[in-house]
Amino acid sequence: MQIFKLFYKIAKKERGTILLYTGISLLLFMINANYSYTASDQFKESKSTIAIIDRDQTELSKGIQRHFKKTQNVTSLKDQKEAFQDALYYEAVDYILIIPKGYEKEITAGKNSKLNFMLSPGNNFGQLAKENGNEYITILTGYIKCGYSIKDSLTAADKVLSKSLKVNYAKNSNITEQRPKFMSLYQFLAYSIPAIMLEMLGTIFIRMNKEDVKKRNICSAYPLRKHNFWLGIASALFAVFIWALFTIVAFLFNSNELKDFVYLKYLLLNSGALTVVSVSIGCVIGFLFHSMNGLSIASNSITLSLAFLTGVFIPITYLSKPIVTIAKFLPTYWYVKANNLICTKVSLSSTDITNLYHYFGIQLCFAAAIFSIALVISKKRQISM
Repeated sequence: MQIFKLFYKIAKKERGTILLYTGISLLLFMINANYSYTASDQFKESKSTIAIIDRDQTELSKGIQRHFKKTQNVTSLKDQKEAFQDALYYEAVDYILIIPKGYEKEITAGKNSKLNFMLSPGNNFGQLAKENGNEYITILTGYIKCGYSIKDSLTAADKVLSKSLKVNYAKNSNITEQRPKFMSLYQFLAYSIPAIMLEMLGTIFIRMNKEDVKKRNICSAYPLRKHNFWLGIASALFAVFIWALFTIVAFLFNSNELKDFVYLKYLLLNSGALTVVSVSIGCVIGFLFHSMNGLSIASNSITLSLAFLTGVFIPITYLSKPIVTIAKFLPTYWYVKANNLICTKVSLSSTDITNLYHYFGIQLCFAAAIFSIALVISKKRQISM
């Protein structure tokens, strides 16, 4: 029991550090809670900013200008080479459309006269806008070459491009996937909890393993097994507190969704398994390191590596196959895999539930293996004293 009391006595002395790290992690967690992916069910075409230089000043050129003023943001520009270069260089416009003199005369004569589109290299948005402009010009000149008057061709081209398909999004009960707002929140938990556990448990363990404290414990004839048992109990209670704190915050920000979520228990089990893994890693680095600087470097490196390699910060689908293969040997990969399965499926089949328990079990196996390493290090440390 004295080890249990010592653990929390040190925790009390280190409360400033504990509160700081917990506060920062909670702040990031809450910021992430406010972020949610929202997908609109309507497509809205964005307008590009263009400049039109009309050197023809005919019915056709003015009709082209009217069309672009309705579909794009048209800005005025001097008909000078320097003005063109400045506008494109400073991205004041996406592209410049130049209607050459004699354009209408050549088109009505059946010649293949082309408009001049000027845009800066690498401007993908300008390239897309240019393609849309070319589509209109192709339709317009097509009508003129077929014998339509300029006025009728302009009207017909506008009518063709004004047509749109109405798309209805069916609310089908057979849809098998969803993405609730709290999914990214619980995904981020795979960074928050390990970050706190590694830093906080490591700090407490380093203080407990100081030479004078360690020798005092050995002189007390307190058995190592009993020492590690009470140390484990104290660490477990600390972990439960942190896990409960983050769970409460998650509920505060997503109470409406979470309270009605059918598979909430699996989310809690998954985050609980992650917490156990985090405690085990915290114990190992707490026994391994003697200095706070070494601990900080190790804990930050481990938590960031786990987050980046296993799909916490970067979706697993964007990672290369070799990285995914490596990630399978890390516990947070199985946490993320379980989280994705829980949050994206509207209905979990018996196979899905079996897979979930496999993922939980794999995390706990990692924890057991890491705890074993921690016990070995602890025993060697005592022998070396």
